[in-house]
Amino acid sequence: MGRVIRATFVFSRAPAVPVAIALIVGVVLGKHVPALPWLWCGVGAVALFAGALVLHRAWTCSSILLIATLCCAIASTQLMAYFYPRDHITHYASDAPRLCQLRLYLPNEPRLRTMTFGQRFPIPPRQVTLARVKQLLTWNGWRDASGDVLVQIREPNPQLAAGQTVQIVGMLERPGVAMNPGQFDWQRYYRDKGVLCSVQIVHAANVTILDDSPAPWLTRLRESARDALTEGFSPEHSLDHALLGALVLGDYDPELRDVNEQFQKTGTSHHLAISGMHIAVVGGVVFLFLRLIRFGPRFCWVATMLVIALYGLIATPSPPVLRSVILFLVIGFAFLGSRFSKLVQLLAMTVALMLATHPLDLFNAGFQLSFITVLGLILFGEKASVRFVNEIDVMRPSEQELMPRPTRVMKWIDRRVVLTLSAGMIAWLVSMPLVALHFSRLNPWAVVASIALAPFVVVALCLGVAKIVLTWLIPSLGVPLASAAGAASGWMRGVVDWLAKFPAGDVPLTAPTLLMIALCWVAIALVVVRWRYPSVRLASWVLLVFAFGYMLIGPYVFGSSHTLKSGQTRVTLMAVGAGQCALIEPAGGRVVLMDCGSNSLSDLNSNVVVPVLRELGHTSIDTIFISHANTDHYSGVTEIADAYGVREVIVGDGFPASARETSTGVALLRDLESINLPPRIAHPGDQIPLGRDISIRVLWPAHDTGFEANDTSLVTQLRVGERSVLFTGDIQADGMKALLDQNDELKSDILVAMHHGSSEEITPRFVDRVAPTWIVSSNDRTLTGKQVRFDQMMAGRNLMRTDKCGAITLLLDADGSVKVQSFLKSAKQPG
Repeated sequence: MGRVIRATFVFSRAPAVPVAIALIVGVVLGKHVPALPWLWCGVGAVALFAGALVLHRAWTCSSILLIATLCCAIASTQLMAYFYPRDHITHYASDAPRLCQLRLYLPNEPRLRTMTFGQRFPIPPRQVTLARVKQLLTWNGWRDASGDVLVQIREPNPQLAAGQTVQIVGMLERPGVAMNPGQFDWQRYYRDKGVLCSVQIVHAANVTILDDSPAPWLTRLRESARDALTEGFSPEHSLDHALLGALVLGDYDPELRDVNEQFQKTGTSHHLAISGMHIAVVGGVVFLFLRLIRFGPRFCWVATMLVIALYGLIATPSPPVLRSVILFLVIGFAFLGSRFSKLVQLLAMTVALMLATHPLDLFNAGFQLSFITVLGLILFGEKASVRFVNEIDVMRPSEQELMPRPTRVMKWIDRRVVLTLSAGMIAWLVSMPLVALHFSRLNPWAVVASIALAPFVVVALCLGVAKIVLTWLIPSLGVPLASAAGAASGWMRGVVDWLAKFPAGDVPLTAPTLLMIALCWVAIALVVVRWRYPSVRLASWVLLVFAFGYMLIGPYVFGSSHTLKSGQTRVTLMAVGAGQCALIEPAGGRVVLMDCGSNSLSDLNSNVVVPVLRELGHTSIDTIFISHANTDHYSGVTEIADAYGVREVIVGDGFPASARETSTGVALLRDLESINLPPRIAHPGDQIPLGRDISIRVLWPAHDTGFEANDTSLVTQLRVGERSVLFTGDIQADGMKALLDQNDELKSDILVAMHHGSSEEITPRFVDRVAPTWIVSSNDRTLTGKQVRFDQMMAGRNLMRTDKCGAITLLLDADGSVKVQSFLKSAKQPG
């Protein structure tokens, strides 16, 4: 019977591999086949019963069992993605905020999100946590409810702690979708985690603690580890502490925004996420220490596995952490059972375990990158390393023994360097297509940067783990250990800062197709194989260069969805909430930002502007126009100007005087002076060329109008051949009246609505003079009374707002055609 069962899998040497493949295919199909999970469960059960009937026929049985696995994966994916209990909180939520009263259980201590490090116009701090819904107040009283919600409290309550049951009053809604090209989709991110709703709590008084029971032991353990890591760090070294928290425990702190951006630019962000390298370093150090004090191998393996399991418990749960811990434990059990299998088999077992418990993790970028990189190193790393070492080391072992000792040492170092570089290159090549797919960026220095940073990461990681353990054991060591770990963290930041200065370190990419990704991986496999014929080897290298070259530059040479044709100009009015930012891109001309500000986004540039620029393939900006001195139009200007090499900043007459009336305006002028970009004042009649037959003409304000800041907004007209777009800033009644009296060239095809689409008595007359075919407006998700009246005034015209459409794209062709598109496909199109 044992032989029969062993024969049921065709891949008898690695049975987990086909199982993992079946699970992956099933999870992918679960998002595309009809959502009938019970039907798929039934098919899987029938297949399982059929497989049991043909155990004696290996091929047939194996195929049927894999079909059963695939059907179960489809059912599991659909149940997790689409089906929720009737009392789930999502049934009471909508896209619009709703006032609600909830009773929640706090499994984790709320985290305090402070201002972003280095942010010039910060949003006040708030508390954030994931909570479990217990009850909901309805017209019929309190009713039991289920599900997790994201809780955000604008006034932090220091009394909140893990284990409490609280009653809250807040606004219940569903997390918003990505509104701009390249923007992170938080709705999809939380949906994959089973979180479909969020609650906004305005005042701390709206949170009442009902039960103050102790937190679960696992939560207390995690908080104890974080307290031990924090002990001894002064406020002046909070950045070093935050970096250690990310490196050692996987915690993210908004203070790390600038540092994290540098890690991403240098292609070393994987060092900040707990991965297989972190687990291997911790496990290796523990194992080596135990061996040095004369413990046996089996005892060392058991002790190291316990330490890694504990480390996995206290770290922030994520796919890379779970994958690394599970893989380490699987290897450990294989060693203890004297059944050490191939690494591919162990990796497949890890994939199968993770997808069986949470199939939606397959769509997580971190999950894909971690497994594909490890698989690439397993399949190609050793072959590539041996091949390159053999090519540089052609001497026989007997000849090497006759060499002087210093020469042998240098040979040994050379081999290790080649092994490291080849492994790094394989990891970089394998992961590059997925990096381009998920992040639309690439750093060509990533291999060198990762290797250069690795020693500092290892030292900081070991000191951080040692600080937690030793502070638990001897609390008095907290301060000296903090100094040592903080110094290592500082060295790491210094190296990353140096690496970030390398030229061409952040190349924007267009997301490749799945076929292109597969071609790149096939090309890597063909190059690694040691072909017998030179012509075949040459062809494999040609294919590799073609595949990766096309992925990198093909979209820009042959065109993509974001590539502009000759004579085209694209205007992207970004969805930034209460603010305005428009990107103007003439084909082959000067890239311009028209305003860059928001009062509702805590980090406008990182959340919106930078992802849009990267998605559209821009690493530099020529000019920024600031319409007027309100923060919702300039809060992100200085950071973008500094990071993207802006050549000039243009403002209207009266801007400097208005800016000096507020502290944020004074800070803006000072920051622009510090980067040698004092604003240049433009006057009516000035014309700024952007390309052939493309220019921006200044229409307003006239000198010394005496109006308030809004009515002195810079009004400009973008002209593309015979077509035009009118940007009106925040002008109100006085500004519109003055323009009607003084200017006869207001007629434009597209009007960017005045003051975020707000109404004045003179608004209909002004719009009639402009006579636009389309009106577009940048505004917050909740309209004011004036904005509602504007919509009523514009009844019968094509009006698009960013709160409903997301980013709005205007395409103007030299032949006179005009297209208006919304980023959200579900939005109603004009016309």
